[in-house]
Amino acid sequence: MTFYFSVEKLNSFVVSAKTARYEGQTVGIFPHRPGSIDIQFWPNFGDFRYLLSRFGLMRDYVLQEIVYIGDEPVWAMNTYCRLSHDDFSRPRIDDMIDDGFLKIYKEGRFLGGGEYSSGKYAFLDANQGDVLSFFGKATITFDGEVAFDISYHGGVLVEGWHIKANKYARSYSLNKSTKQS
Repeated sequence: MTFYFSVEKLNSFVVSAKTARYEGQTVGIFPHRPGSIDIQFWPNFGDFRYLLSRFGLMRDYVLQEIVYIGDEPVWAMNTYCRLSHDDFSRPRIDDMIDDGFLKIYKEGRFLGGGEYSSGKYAFLDANQGDVLSFFGKATITFDGEVAFDISYHGGVLVEGWHIKANKYARSYSLNKSTKQS
């Protein structure tokens, strides 16, 4: 099976899904794995859909985000989040995470870095790459001291697939390999 999508459409969908997540427009679903909290975003956006799984609730946690076209995973992002120590206000840090990332998403992007501050708290996000392959780090500081670290990476999933770029249309065709025995 061959799927076609443009880099711009994939990026737009990822931004839409992340914005919906931070604005509470996603739907909680039955967990796919023990210990996970799963949410789904499946808007009127062609065959794209988004699934996020979260493991851990309090101090440290991991997120796995997957974008599907039909039933095929085509893009993923993994995130590890860590509270530096318990002296910091977790609700205030969560507000800074939400406000900082939502500010970036409202600009129509999820990469490219960003800054946001409120009182003695500051949010700083820096990353490299594009929607096809990226890594980054965000931090929340309180009065200059690191309170929370977020490390993330991801991109298009190509294992077992061939990716061909059409430099004129900037679309990508993912052709599933078929091996004959």
